[in-house]
Amino acid sequence: MNPLWLILLLIIAGGSPIAALTRSEIESGYAKSYNYEKMGRYTHAVSALGMVYSEYPKGYAVNMRLGGLYAAAKKYANALTHYDNAIVAVPDALEPKLGKLSVLLAQERYSDAVELGTRIVEVDYYNYYGNLRLAYALQMTKKYELADKVTLKMLALYPTDVPYLTQYGALRYDQKDFSTAKSVLMDVLLFEPENMVAKSILGAIKTISSPTKKK
Repeated sequence: MNPLWLILLLIIAGGSPIAALTRSEIESGYAKSYNYEKMGRYTHAVSALGMVYSEYPKGYAVNMRLGGLYAAAKKYANALTHYDNAIVAVPDALEPKLGKLSVLLAQERYSDAVELGTRIVEVDYYNYYGNLRLAYALQMTKKYELADKVTLKMLALYPTDVPYLTQYGALRYDQKDFSTAKSVLMDVLLFEPENMVAKSILGAIKTISSPTKKK
């Protein structure tokens, strides 16, 4: 067996070296899945991997793929099941934890997201998406001081990064530091003129700063 194919098989099969499917069969399932995904037909994309998942239900790769597809379809319970399967298959991997973190945020399970995000950052201190999602979860649980620290830590590395600048502007707004929020979000619009979050918050700041005069 080709060594590269063996590696792929072990990833797909969750560590089992038994080839229940041929490489061609696996590739065909994935190819169909990607084609359906491009069309936004997530149910069909999942079904295309049915044979692969049936043969390798504990496989890391197929569970990662299904987790992403179910998340895109907003079927979050299914997504979590597959991300958890991937975590069991490869406990040290960050990919499924990051996927799970995004799903927890989508479900507005912010306390759970803080817990998972913290674990991710403990392993990979400067993980881009781990820190970004953790900062948002901290904001939503009103742990503003910690959220500020996480966001500023990453802005020191990515000073013009739009997602982090937007996150920081939103944080300052929530803490009623409207002057800083306005300055930061104006920079966001410099780098990304159509950023809707920045526009929305700046509009809210303008309303606060210019209350309707009483007649």
